[in-house]
Amino acid sequence: MTEDPASLQNLNDIVLPAPVSFWPLDTGGLLILAGLLFSLTVIGFQYYLRYRKNRYRRAGLALLESATSVRDVSVALKRVALAVYSREKVASLYAAEWIEFLNDTCSGANFDSDEFEYPGRPTDAVLTRKAKRWITAHRITDKGFRDR
Repeated sequence: MTEDPASLQNLNDIVLPAPVSFWPLDTGGLLILAGLLFSLTVIGFQYYLRYRKNRYRRAGLALLESATSVRDVSVALKRVALAVYSREKVASLYAAEWIEFLNDTCSGANFDSDEFEYPGRPTDAVLTRKAKRWITAHRITDKGFRDR
């Protein structure tokens, strides 16, 4: 007896090819992976350098957190300024010159001379906010800057 060629009994299962392996990579894939690793290394190193460079800012903010009087805030600001700018420029500043220096090096701080007039009085939220703004956003424009 002859079999019918259109019969479903003559069908075979479909054989699927093996899945494509992504490893080992070819030359192009290795170059892309090497470029990605290099880019991540460069970005990580730049982040580390920026983190180290801003160490004095973190120390100044920690000092500011423990400030209880206007004098303590002024001392914290002066220490941060001495860490960045030349000692000859910053150490002798006081009163109106000190306020002018703070306002010139950070556009968003806007200190008033009245805020530092009574050094023994307790610090207020406005002065602390301005001091935090100055510590985090001051511009380094002095030739005496020391990169640590």
